[in-house]
Amino acid sequence: RQLAALGAMAAGIAHEIRNPLGAIALNLEALTEDLADRPGELELCGRVSRSVTRLDVIVGDVLSFARDTQVRVASVRPAEVVIAAVAHAEDLVDAHDVDVDLSLDEEIEIMADAALLEQSLLNLVRNACEAMAMVDGPRRLMVDLRRRELRDPERGTFPHVVFEIRDTGPGIPEEVRERMFNPFFTTRAEGTGLGLAIVHRIIDAHGGRLDVAAGDPGTIM
Repeated sequence: RQLAALGAMAAGIAHEIRNPLGAIALNLEALTEDLADRPGELELCGRVSRSVTRLDVIVGDVLSFARDTQVRVASVRPAEVVIAAVAHAEDLVDAHDVDVDLSLDEEIEIMADAALLEQSLLNLVRNACEAMAMVDGPRRLMVDLRRRELRDPERGTFPHVVFEIRDTGPGIPEEVRERMFNPFFTTRAEGTGLGLAIVHRIIDAHGGRLDVAAGDPGTIM
């Protein structure tokens, strides 16, 4: 009930922000066209535009957290979803000079919501890249997709699919690991602290499980 109330309040605030933000973006676009021959003023417009984009990302995160997670399942090849998620993080991969190593079983098919699955994987990949930006030395992002048999006392043995995202960042302290999926919890100077909460919700809505382990070095999700 507390999370539902928090989500409703956050959604209301986000909608109130998004309307004037859209007006700012439209007026900024018109202003940029008028200043095409004035590079100094254009640079100022660029700074405002980047701030508007950042605010829009924050509002999007809040609305994603606030809305109910409606899973629309269909037959999906998860290898394609992984490739799409990594491609959408290309800006961070390039900016932080990250080597990407994909080990994907391309024959796997699952019943899942491809859009939600891609969103959760993208959040994890972006987190990994941002974590590795804090360390010197080689930066490797390894994404593994494979089948595994799971044993359950009530259901017996049944097949499931594992996505493993491994980075070579500084790792996650134990005290942070216990709180990292809480809404609005973050250790960064920037960000909403909603990325991992959204990931957890998406995985949970699919009947999946999200585990965190220490790598050597880095983190394994």
